[in-house]
Amino acid sequence: MKSYDSKDLGVKVGLEIHQQLGTQHKLFCKCQTLQTAESSPSNLFNRRLRPSRSEIGEIDPAARFEFSKNRTIKYHGRLDSVCLVEADEEPPRSLNEEALEIGLLVALSLGSHIVDEIHIMRKIVIDGSNTGGFQRTVLIARGGELKIGRRSIKIQDISIEEDAARLLNESDDLREFELDRLGTPLIEVSTAPMSCTPEEVKDVALAIGRLLRSTKRVARGIGTIRQDVNISVAGGPVVEVKGVQQIELIEKILNYEVSRQLALKKLVNELAQRGITELKLGPIINLTNCFHSTNSALIKKLLGNSKEIKGIGVSRFKGLFNFESESGFRLGRELAEMARFHGLGGIFHSDELPQYGISEQEVQTIRRTLHTEELDAFFLAAGDPKVLVFALNALQERLRLAVLGAPAETRATTPDGTTKYMRPKPGAARMYPETDLPPIEIQQTLLSKLKRSVPQPWEKQLADYSSRYGLSQTQAEKIFDSEDVSLFEEIVRLTAIAPSIVAATITETMKDLSRRGLNMERLSSAIIRELFLSLDNGLFAKEAISEILAAIGNGKATNIEEAISLLQLHQLETDELQQILEDIFSKNIGIVQNKREGAFSILMGMIMAKSRGRADGALISTLLKNKLTEFLATSDQAT
Repeated sequence: MKSYDSKDLGVKVGLEIHQQLGTQHKLFCKCQTLQTAESSPSNLFNRRLRPSRSEIGEIDPAARFEFSKNRTIKYHGRLDSVCLVEADEEPPRSLNEEALEIGLLVALSLGSHIVDEIHIMRKIVIDGSNTGGFQRTVLIARGGELKIGRRSIKIQDISIEEDAARLLNESDDLREFELDRLGTPLIEVSTAPMSCTPEEVKDVALAIGRLLRSTKRVARGIGTIRQDVNISVAGGPVVEVKGVQQIELIEKILNYEVSRQLALKKLVNELAQRGITELKLGPIINLTNCFHSTNSALIKKLLGNSKEIKGIGVSRFKGLFNFESESGFRLGRELAEMARFHGLGGIFHSDELPQYGISEQEVQTIRRTLHTEELDAFFLAAGDPKVLVFALNALQERLRLAVLGAPAETRATTPDGTTKYMRPKPGAARMYPETDLPPIEIQQTLLSKLKRSVPQPWEKQLADYSSRYGLSQTQAEKIFDSEDVSLFEEIVRLTAIAPSIVAATITETMKDLSRRGLNMERLSSAIIRELFLSLDNGLFAKEAISEILAAIGNGKATNIEEAISLLQLHQLETDELQQILEDIFSKNIGIVQNKREGAFSILMGMIMAKSRGRADGALISTLLKNKLTEFLATSDQAT
């Protein structure tokens, strides 16, 4: 997908960086911030959440939308990470002072204006990820800037807030959450709108993440940092893309979303050329009888289990469901995506029919039933009658917005860097004050103490890191940005293995194994730690590192000892290695005589292949150099 020109298209992008803080306890209770990959076996309680009015008497549209799904929420948890505060059965305890200090430290690092007094607010969230139907959030600073090369990125505000519960499973009428993450302190750093290329936006996200990590007081690991991206094109509405966990996806997401919004803008121009400023949609009509004798296998399948087909006519809309001004972007696809979100399999529309076994005669029957004319369009869907009406009402509303371009909404990211509909964009009505906790005054003595702890610039820290561990600039940058930097430092502290080997394994070998499709969950921190302790004890040569990890990653071994035994990688004694060298040297004496010193690399490769990671490459190199030098010297004297 082509990259956009931010200036020509008037693209504005804002980032919200959410980073878990490295505190011992949660934000409003003393529960530990423990997280595991599994769900808890215990089902603590079930809930049904309902929206409440804000302090100005309004109901937030996103909250109303979630409530309309009519879902039951089931919560799982363990007593070591959940208490009655998480269950919203007791008032919150006082704000975690450690979390506040970290937030203020970040604000000082960015030169932000710290508020004199913080007020804890409730943000309405009834998707089930917060047991009380709201998330507590605290604004601590406004403004500030971040220098990236010659650019100065403006910071909008900085807040501390509770992280949400982890989603485990969901269906049409049930969502299940794990409560271990709920209430974990987060810092949110929001930038002002930027006019940047996708690559520059990615660099901003990377720089903010580095600044947060440079405090050495934030959590590390998968899922501890995520980005929300706000995008608008040519002054249009802001579309929020939630939960971008991989920085590498930011460029793809931006290019995709800008192209999508451009396509919808061009559809508006096409409507204007037809003189359409407001869409006229017909009522929802039952079309099940139009297919009473259908030959379409798909329709027969869809009509099973007491399902119905209903449709809607759209005046003067012929050809616009398939209107494609940007490659791959059509309104029909947008509507099908929303239909799937609401529990339907998708939609059929007039621009693609007859197709799917639906005959021309059936299309004409549908037109007569919907009272549509030649220049009109229609769409239809199949499903449970109750779900169908609710979904079609949502599709009607989405179609009415087509004359405005891309609507303001919240979208989710997908693994391939595209986006999909998630919910309406929240409004100002979602915030109201926390009633159980008083305001907190920020003490100047605390700020004075924290100013002495403001971290050095990332570039200076990186140079120090490179010098301390003897790493190249590139290696230092990769490991410093890695989620496993603590593991690296621990291994270097516990062993005499060269830091460059440890760094290369963590940042390069592991990435290569992942690309090969191995199960990376098997290669835990404990396995990597065991690998280097075994290497340090001389149980195998460093050349076998990749082979050992691959054996565990593909399930052939469960630990390092098993992998060494399976691969027969026990270290060769020096005399055994010497014998291999002598055999290969004597069998290839002709190569030595012809190439002289140039034979070294050829023989080295043969010996390394024969020893298969059971001998250190440096030792093999030394022995071979000595042998080659001795042989050539004797040969020269003889001639």
